[in-house]
Amino acid sequence: MEDNNPISIYRQVEDNESPITVNTKVAFRDEIVSVKEWLSILIILFFPIINVVYVFVRVFFKTKKSKSNFFKAYLIFSAIVIICLIIFGLVAYYYGIPVFSNIIYTFK
Repeated sequence: MEDNNPISIYRQVEDNESPITVNTKVAFRDEIVSVKEWLSILIILFFPIINVVYVFVRVFFKTKKSKSNFFKAYLIFSAIVIICLIIFGLVAYYYGIPVFSNIIYTFK
């Protein structure tokens, strides 16, 4: 008769016996994103207004984990690029780089 108390299980593990059977198969099938899906995503990201809506839909609504992570990274990267462009534009305007200042003055 086998004991199921923690000490007994610990002793079994020490003696290289397997007291618990674990199912080691993990279902990754629903996480795989095919090449066709990636190509369709990249084509959608080419269109200016549609891509912004599509990215936010994929981030905030249920989708495959790999796609969700890709779009989160895409949003973070886009935010960093936009912030860098704004800083570069402000520095260029402040120091009077002629190319940018001429463009800005033409719209005033």
